[in-house]
Amino acid sequence: MYWEPDRECMDREELEQLQFERLQSTLNRIYSHVPFYRKRFDSLGALPEDIASLADFSHLPFTAKEDLRESYPYGLFAVPSARSSGSTPPPGRRERRRSWDTPGTTSGSGATSRPGSSRWAG
Repeated sequence: MYWEPDRECMDREELEQLQFERLQSTLNRIYSHVPFYRKRFDSLGALPEDIASLADFSHLPFTAKEDLRESYPYGLFAVPSARSSGSTPPPGRRERRRSWDTPGTTSGSGATSRPGSSRWAG
């Protein structure tokens, strides 16, 4: 059984193209919104548009543990964090959470597929 047959059954070339487009989108987003990665690209003299194939990704530097420590906790965020003034989820949030539950159960029933997430766990 396939959940998304058009994606799960696509041929290899289509899959690689989709992956490449999504990786380029991510690179553009982090270059535009994350100063840490913008400095990294600038130090290499590169732009996200310079990545023309999946093979070009091997030229990008790794993010090391030290980079994460220096940027903790918010230095690598590419999108603003959501702020909430209360415990009521925004409209539509409850429906998204339902996908985490075990099929055939309702949200909040305690039967979930995430380890340790049940209200009766430990």
